This record gives sequence, structure tokens and C-alpha cells, in this order.
Amino acid sequence: MSIDKRILKTKAGIKNAYMQLAVEKEPNKITITDISEKADINRSTFYLHYKDVKSVAADIEYELSAKISADLEAFDITDIYGSICRLFTNLTAALEETELLRQYLLFSKEAKYISERLKEIFIEAETKALKKTRPAFDADGAVYQLTFTTAGVIESFLKWAHAENEVKPLDELIRETSVIVEFIFSKITA
Repeated sequence: MSIDKRILKTKAGIKNAYMQLAVEKEPNKITITDISEKADINRSTFYLHYKDVKSVAADIEYELSAKISADLEAFDITDIYGSICRLFTNLTAALEETELLRQYLLFSKEAKYISERLKEIFIEAETKALKKTRPAFDADGAVYQLTFTTAGVIESFLKWAHAENEVKPLDELIRETSVIVEFIFSKITA
């Protein structure tokens, strides 16, 4: 069953309006009226697609999480370089998809929340990958190392993205990050 293209276009307009507004002001200050005006729709059209402002934010987060989760689900402890390369390359592609999405992910008032969600997804993927290769792996015993590794990987990428790639080439960042992650994982699994 295909979805009507008008519905997709209207929902995209609503999400784009929300992302624009989230760059400009606090998410809890964004109203349905703000979104409707920015998307050039009426309030009743908004309610045909979303229950409230939070459901728009949740829909955006769900789409982003789904894109990134696929990369992280494929995280392979035996190929850390390849796994980080895939993650960073796809995150870069997401940032380059549209300027609006880039602004939202890097500069919106919700950017910190989005990076925290990325870290949660990454910790789950790391734990799953470690348990796959080492069934006796104690994730609870390594929670601090996993948190440290994850924060480092995600924050390094975000710092690089904020610098608009001026600091170093992506392949160099991937290589350096992979070496650090491999070292930490070798200590966790020793």
C-alpha cells in the first residue's frame, strides 16, 4: 500500500518547519501555530498528521535513529575501522543531505539531546558486538569504558562536523578514532 505523496509532502513541510524553529528557539517554546505558519498550513492540517509538537520531534528523531541504527547494528568488533568508517561516512552524508538538517543536527536547541540519543544507540551496538564475539562479556562491568569510548567517538565526530571539516580530513579522523577504540576494546576484552 503506497502512501499519498501529498501526505508525505505535508509531513515533510511540518518537520522542516519544526527543524527551522528548533534552530531559532527552545523546543518547549515552539507552538503548533508557529509550525503551521512556518509550514504554510492551517492548524487542522497539522492535526491530521501530528498530535502535538512533541510528536513532530519524535518523528524526526525516529527517522534519524533508524538511519543511524542500521549502521550501528552492523558494528563489528573484528572490523572497528570499517565500522567507524561506515558510521562517520553515513553521518556525514546525513549532514550533507540538506542544509536544514545539518543546522538542526549541529546547532538546534535539541542537538545535545540528539547526540545523547546517538550515544545510547552506539553503546547498545558496542555491547551487542562485544557479546557476539565474547559471549561471557560483562557489559555492566565495562559500562564506564563503553561510555567513555562512545562519548569520544560521537563527540569527536560532532567536533569535526562543527569545524566544517577544516581540522582534518574525514579519513584521518576515522583512522585515529579507530586506533583509540581498538586499544580500549583490547583492554575491555583482555
